Amino acid sequence: LLGRKYTGGNAIYDSHELYTEMSGLSKSERFFYRLVEKRIIAKADKVITVNKSIAEELAARYNVPEPTIILNCPPKPDFEENSTQDLLQEKVGYPTGSKVILYQGGYSPSRGLPNLILSMKHIEGAIMVFMGWGKIEEELRKLVAMENLSDKIYFTGPAKQEELLYYTKGADIGVI
Repeated sequence: LLGRKYTGGNAIYDSHELYTEMSGLSKSERFFYRLVEKRIIAKADKVITVNKSIAEELAARYNVPEPTIILNCPPKPDFEENSTQDLLQEKVGYPTGSKVILYQGGYSPSRGLPNLILSMKHIEGAIMVFMGWGKIEEELRKLVAMENLSDKIYFTGPAKQEELLYYTKGADIGVI
């Protein structure tokens, strides 16, 4: 907002989430950030966010016009051309016809990934694929081996953003 005075440009407030509702904030931090957000959002030339529910909440909470929604995801691919091809199965090599639980994302602490691995001890008739990378990958692989789950859990590297949904469609369940 300060730069607008010197550049003559517009100020855009971009809200990817309702920051003041993040679980790690104390009551006083929530109060403080709501005051800051209220002041900044009112002075912005334009407010943008990622979905309808956040847009409606920001408009109601701060008495501003409903923000413009700009989805932060790629366009939906046209699956018709690959309708019979299972790219995930081809890439990973699990048995054809398997029921697939897919985790796509980073392998980092605080995502519950060790518990996700351990959950497979209780799931019959399905395999799990971890598609991604991260600093705890080796730890996760060791846990799979230690728990004798190598026949139920597979790892593969990340996919290019424009190919991601072609792999996703090979899963029966997605886990975030």
